[in-house]
Amino acid sequence: SGGGSSLLCAPAEGLELEDVRALNAMLIGSGLPIEAINAARVWADRLKGGGLAAALRPARVVGMILSDVLDSPLSVVASGPLHPPPLPARVVLDSLQRAGLADRLPAALVARLREAPQPRVGALIPPCHSVGDYRVALNAARDTLERCGYAVDLVTDPVRDEARAVGRALARCAFELSGDTNHTLRCWIAAGEPVVTLGARFGTGGRAREVVASAALELARTPLHGASALIAALGTDGTDGPTDVAGAWCAQPGVSRWPLDALAQALDAHDTHGLLDALGASLRTGPTRTNVNDLLLVLVSARRPDP
Repeated sequence: SGGGSSLLCAPAEGLELEDVRALNAMLIGSGLPIEAINAARVWADRLKGGGLAAALRPARVVGMILSDVLDSPLSVVASGPLHPPPLPARVVLDSLQRAGLADRLPAALVARLREAPQPRVGALIPPCHSVGDYRVALNAARDTLERCGYAVDLVTDPVRDEARAVGRALARCAFELSGDTNHTLRCWIAAGEPVVTLGARFGTGGRAREVVASAALELARTPLHGASALIAALGTDGTDGPTDVAGAWCAQPGVSRWPLDALAQALDAHDTHGLLDALGASLRTGPTRTNVNDLLLVLVSARRPDP
C-alpha cells in the first residue's frame, strides 16, 4: 500500500540505513513526481523492484494493492515489491543526473545503477489486484456531499502540479463556482499528489498545507459574488508531512483577517505548520491507515437576494 516505499526497507548491499534515509529525504524534496522517486528507491533496496517476490519463491503469492500512485501501473506502488523495476537502472541514473541529484547520491548506489542489474522477477510476476485507489475516495466524498445538498463537480484527472499553483487554482475555482445562479450549494472535488520543491533550508509543513496557504493568499483578494467559500486539502492517511495533521482549510470571508504577510513568509520558508495551527486551520483526523493520495475540495455557499 501507499507508504510501503519508506516503511519496507532492506538496504541493498553496500548501503547503510542512513544512506537510504538521506536518499529518501533528497528525493522527497526534489520536486520529482512520485513515479520517478519510486523508480530511484527500487535500486537502493533488496525487497523493492521484485525483491520480495523473489524471496518468497517457491510459495504461491497473490498481491492485493491499495494504490496511492496516480494512474500508474501497480508495479509502482510501494516501489513494486512483487514486480520488476519500472525503469532500467541506467535510465534512472540519467534522470537523476538531469535533475542535478547524481552528485549527491551514495557512491554504492551510483555503482549499482551503473552496473544495471537485470530485473529480479522477470515473467514470474504474481497475480496482483487493485483493491482501492484515489477514485474510491473521490466517489465517497461526492456521495457524502450530494447527500448534504451540494451540486458536485468531480474531477477525475489526478492533480500533480506544484502545491502553490494548485492553491491558486482552487481559489479561482471558488470564484467561478460562486457565480453559479442555478445552485445555492456547489462543490468541486479532486484528488492527487501536489508536489513541493524544497530548498536547502525549510521548516515544518506538508503539501496539503502549502496548497491551503497559497489558496488563502489568493482567496483573500478574490471577490466571490456575495458568496462564501471553503477550501480544504488533506491527506487520506491523516498525515500531511511529518506531523499529526491531515491537512488544512481556509474560508472567505474570514481569511482576509489572517496575517497574510506572515502567511506568505511561512509559505516561502516551507514552514506553514505552526501558523496554520495557531489560526485554527489545521485538520486532524487521526491516522486512517489508508493512503490513496490527497483530497482537494472547494465548497461554495451562495447567498442569493430574497425574491
